[in-house]
Amino acid sequence: ENKHFLNEIFSKKIDGIQCLRTDKQLGFAGAVNHALKFAKNPWIPWICVMHSDVIPKHFSWLSNLGKSMQNLKNKNVKMISPVTNNSILTTEFCQVKNELDFKSDAILDSGFLPMYTFLCHRELFKKIGLMKEYPLMGCEAEEFALRMKKSGYLQAICGSSYVEHEGKSTYNNIIKNPNNIEILRNNREMFTNEYKDYLKFLYK
Repeated sequence: ENKHFLNEIFSKKIDGIQCLRTDKQLGFAGAVNHALKFAKNPWIPWICVMHSDVIPKHFSWLSNLGKSMQNLKNKNVKMISPVTNNSILTTEFCQVKNELDFKSDAILDSGFLPMYTFLCHRELFKKIGLMKEYPLMGCEAEEFALRMKKSGYLQAICGSSYVEHEGKSTYNNIIKNPNNIEILRNNREMFTNEYKDYLKFLYK
């Protein structure tokens, strides 16, 4: 709803910044897909996606993600996230108490990255497809992780990169409308029915 947001960015006159705005709200997956489809810099190999309620706390957060990704690529890791104070889900591998509570890098053997922030190679979307777009929001992270696992690709956590995540700001706004609650419930049911035979790969 903040229609002045892009004008604020343009006013900073930062070289290389490209701003995209859709005619209607597409949800998280729709926004990511739109950016991938209409990027003016497709030659840049790396993609970093962040939720709008995420704040990096250290200047090396992105370079550390890249270093860990390079160190783990020979183990077939294709996506990596920083640790955070609030992963929303019961994903303890993502969670730390504070910005000084770093941990070792870890490859996920079950579960999935909640996608509050992640780094991956652009080629990943060419190999397994774009994100599945659910109405409003839904099971995008789980669905994408499942396709990665089915293709033999792994996800990991970078213990030396930290971001703060407010979490649920979009969700709390959406559920103010009772009709949206039913849409979210249908999204979950749709995902479960479509992938019920494969969910064991996510939840061992």
